[in-house]
Amino acid sequence: MKEVKKFIIVDLIILLIKVLGGILCNSKTILASATYELSLLIIGLFVYKRKDNKRYKGVISSIYGIIVILLGLGIIYLSVVSPIKTTSWFIILFVVLTAIVRYIVNCFNTNFSYQKKVGLLSLGNINSTVDFINYGVILGALILTKLSKWVSILKYADILGTVILASFVIYKGFIIIYNSIRYLENKDDVNLDSYVEEIEKRNEIKKVDKLTVYSFGGIKLAKCDIMLNNGVSLIDVNTFVLTLQDYLLKISDMVRIDLVVKQEKKKTKVKVRSKKADARNSGSGNSKTNTKKKNTKKKNKKR
Repeated sequence: MKEVKKFIIVDLIILLIKVLGGILCNSKTILASATYELSLLIIGLFVYKRKDNKRYKGVISSIYGIIVILLGLGIIYLSVVSPIKTTSWFIILFVVLTAIVRYIVNCFNTNFSYQKKVGLLSLGNINSTVDFINYGVILGALILTKLSKWVSILKYADILGTVILASFVIYKGFIIIYNSIRYLENKDDVNLDSYVEEIEKRNEIKKVDKLTVYSFGGIKLAKCDIMLNNGVSLIDVNTFVLTLQDYLLKISDMVRIDLVVKQEKKKTKVKVRSKKADARNSGSGNSKTNTKKKNTKKKNKKR
């Protein structure tokens, strides 16, 4: 599980960078994005160690969903009551570089695991559609706030960006509560066969070895073990991983994609002597079953 720890560490570093950036430039949009990252990080810690499901996990996950909703509402309230300030171009450049580094790190991990034909391809929401929207809202809010010198109404862009990203946080909390209730009512079943059939339609896929959804109450992890076709380029692998991750996020909160390579067993040839060969050996005195040779040895020992 070392690969899983790496992804969690990456998320933690990005979280700390966003919190620092939000405080320095007084951007509530960045803080709202950091809150969303925090909720995903805690979700990753929940599903990191999968054990037998018990009913108390449904209660814990529902309480966590309520906390996530309160965090989202708190960020919105903070953005409304706080004074509005413009940001510097340095902070905007800093956010752009953070997004690029995040994308490169994930692509590096994907490419490394694909080239080595082992291990983890992707985990979580890194470089997913929601992640790109997240950074797009941040950059849009920061740039529009900077342009508020000429258009005064744009000074509220940061509040608007905060509301959008906080809505993601609140939505995630409601989804967790909804899944927790279904878990407690034993209505947590998902038809995975249709998802497997849809995934195997992709040209990059040779076979879906296994698709499983683990849950900690209302918090879900989709684990997909896949076999890729030979000759798939690294660009196609990265594109496919992002597409598959977005597809599986419909039924889970986190996604783990493992690359499976099945090794063919080497068959050892067993030499079988024919009856004719055995008969020839018997006649020549070379066979282990030659009784004349054994009797001769016994007589020589007696003499």
